[in-house]
Amino acid sequence: MTKETNFWRRAWSKMSWLLPTLALSGLPICGQADDVEYAIDDANQLGTIDFETGVFTQLGTGQIVSGGNIGDMARPVGGLVYLTPVNGTLALVNPTTLQASTIGNMPANIMGIAFTASGALLGVGYGGTTLYNFNPATAAIQSTVTLSGTGFTGAAGNFDLKSDINGNTYLLTGSTVIWSVNVNSGAVTNVWQSNGAYYLYAIGDEAGRLYGFTTDGHIVQINLPGGGQTLVSTETSVSPIVAVCNGGVTASQPTLNIQATNQNSVVLTWLAISNQFQLQHNNNLATTNWTTMTNLVKVTNSLNSIITLRTNAADFFRLMQP
Repeated sequence: MTKETNFWRRAWSKMSWLLPTLALSGLPICGQADDVEYAIDDANQLGTIDFETGVFTQLGTGQIVSGGNIGDMARPVGGLVYLTPVNGTLALVNPTTLQASTIGNMPANIMGIAFTASGALLGVGYGGTTLYNFNPATAAIQSTVTLSGTGFTGAAGNFDLKSDINGNTYLLTGSTVIWSVNVNSGAVTNVWQSNGAYYLYAIGDEAGRLYGFTTDGHIVQINLPGGGQTLVSTETSVSPIVAVCNGGVTASQPTLNIQATNQNSVVLTWLAISNQFQLQHNNNLATTNWTTMTNLVKVTNSLNSIITLRTNAADFFRLMQP
């Protein structure tokens, strides 16, 4: 019994070999959002967190990346988990295999990162007033804007950066204040302030609702603008949650992409999180002669890729889960 997913296929004719080009930059842009939220607790343990119940399910044991504590984590729609260890690097983690790889160096004080709905990777440094736009494939700084607004003095104390599905970006500072951020102009506006009942380590978004993760291990819903907070649940993790992210890809439904490399070959790519799927091909859809491909799979920045020669008048490809 097999499960077929994204039966996305492309045939070609030898008389006309040019295929439409897909935009495959360093950041994977295929996939669909899911309801899984990942979190890291104060002991650097990676797991999933249910906002409504507070249940934390640890993934693996031990620290996920070396080089110090985790500053923050973020996930683009259609991507894996990006982490910022305090050693000044940007790391990529596959939450299925728990394999981590370093993408590149960032300023050492970047401890707040977030992906916007459009796929931009933003970052803020400790004590800073600069909002960075990073290349997620290299960690290189692409642009900056200065954050400013009434009462804003910088990202001090426990701070966090998050963007939601509605295009809003929020910055938590000093555990007690949340600012709305205009990512284009850098203007910040105070939209929430703690009444002293809770102090926050991190903030996170779920379905357009903003949540806070408190220093004493609770989850509260932030009532914007300025409407206080509502206690939702108590975290089950041994240590309080200090970073969360969501908005990634459903591992059971990867998207298969195809792109011509030259007149004689094509490259097929899909998210590396989907290692349980096999790439198969067939040159005649009237038959069931699907064959698992044995080409060498290369993994680059969370994408699996295979290059195959174009030897038939038509070929069809699919990802199958045994």
